[in-house]
Amino acid sequence: MSFPRKTAWHVLPLTTPIRSAPPLLVKTDFTSNSYSVHITDLCQVWTETLDRASILSRASREGTTIDPSEDVSQLQLLLEKLESALHGPSQEVELVLNSAPSASSSCDLRLKLTSELPPPLPELEWTFTMKQGSTIHFTNEFVLPLVSMASLHAEQIRSLLGTIQEKDKAIEKLRDALEDSKVKVDVIVGARRRKALVQFDTEQFDVGFRDVEEKNSREVVRDVFGSNANPKARPVGQFAPEAVEWWKSVEDDDEETNQSSIKETPNLSGGDFRGAKKGGNAKIKVRLETEDEEDDDDFEVSFRLYNPIILIYVMYNLSQTTDSKDSDTTPATINMS
Repeated sequence: MSFPRKTAWHVLPLTTPIRSAPPLLVKTDFTSNSYSVHITDLCQVWTETLDRASILSRASREGTTIDPSEDVSQLQLLLEKLESALHGPSQEVELVLNSAPSASSSCDLRLKLTSELPPPLPELEWTFTMKQGSTIHFTNEFVLPLVSMASLHAEQIRSLLGTIQEKDKAIEKLRDALEDSKVKVDVIVGARRRKALVQFDTEQFDVGFRDVEEKNSREVVRDVFGSNANPKARPVGQFAPEAVEWWKSVEDDDEETNQSSIKETPNLSGGDFRGAKKGGNAKIKVRLETEDEEDDDDFEVSFRLYNPIILIYVMYNLSQTTDSKDSDTTPATINMS
């Protein structure tokens, strides 16, 4: 087995399933000298991450049959046995999950692994001590990858439907050409396959999958994360720890605007927007020039500049204002200073 090796969320292969527990999933990340194991019940997540020093320390403390301190090959052999035991059910492996006492209010878990080794070696025993994670940890490890997977599948379906529609157009042209040549379609495709020439009904396709009776939650989990499933997701950015209390950073926009000050004026003519800091104010002087200098309108616009799109929006509206003037006048120009 080559490292590193990652597995997506899949059903935790407990030897004896816990009937009172919701569906339990496991995800692993093994390297040649470390590992991370995550378990979730779809509501929270438990994690253990050990580096090389921590693995050696635990192996010494538990007196494992495979001694990873001997050399690198023994360390990798130990990690291979642990990884494969968590990957799927096996008659040679026993996995038992229990709760563990914790000094804090959280509830930790212990996942005990027992794996047979070639005789005359005794069994390999290892205990994963799973620490309960925070809400944001659960979001980053489970929710966001799940959303990413749903987004990926939605894009794949849209692409597939687009391909089918293009094929339908091509088939329709072929049918017209055959009919013009007085060739029966049945002769080409056969009577049994005539339905395949009917244009694909996207709405009916969608309704056919949605208008079904409610499924059991365990069945859904099995469908998505079962042994025959392939729940892969694209990498997705994680939330920062403070995101769990995002509402504490919400401020009244009016109050924030009143307290902010104008420190720099961006160099708009050169397209440099660095002068306006995010969340700050930018002041722009706009001069509308026409043939009649007496009608000059010189005024200032102050607004919050978050990105150049806002500037483009303001310029567009100003141009619409000048276009609405008397058609006899020369079109107004906008100069930034």
